[in-house]
Amino acid sequence: MNHHDMNHHVEPLEKPIEYVKFTGVILGIVLLAALLTEVQGWSMATAMANFMGVFFVVFGLFKLVQLEMFVLAFRGYDIVAKRFKLWGYVFPFVELALGAGYLLIGNNLWLNITTMIITGVASIGVVRELRRKTIMKCACLGTVIRLPLSKVSFVEDFAMFAMAGLMLFL
Repeated sequence: MNHHDMNHHVEPLEKPIEYVKFTGVILGIVLLAALLTEVQGWSMATAMANFMGVFFVVFGLFKLVQLEMFVLAFRGYDIVAKRFKLWGYVFPFVELALGAGYLLIGNNLWLNITTMIITGVASIGVVRELRRKTIMKCACLGTVIRLPLSKVSFVEDFAMFAMAGLMLFL
């Protein structure tokens, strides 16, 4: 690992292939969630739980590919990971647990509240860095897809927060 890789502000790549990879991941999540929903019987709550479950599992697994590099990038903007390094190591497993919860349990009050807390707190750090116009890598897909921290990161956190909030009423 060279000195550049040790920098917690892992450089993003503004190459079209990174956006193609990201789009492919999102399409894969949507397709898998749709297939699961089709098999289970369609309802809005089932579709949302499946999407959130697959989303969290996929994003959690990507973070584990190069866990140490994820932790370094994540600490660059997450308000909890900046104070508690261990949170960066735990976070992918929290996402995996949330994903498993949505896939196995579905729409659940405590699962939705936990998701809202975790994604709400995560979005605070993203918003702070976006306001500062900091150029740093988004750690949302680990180090496999190296996109800059952007409004996409905020939308991802906000989408999970909003979907969990909406599921409280389904």
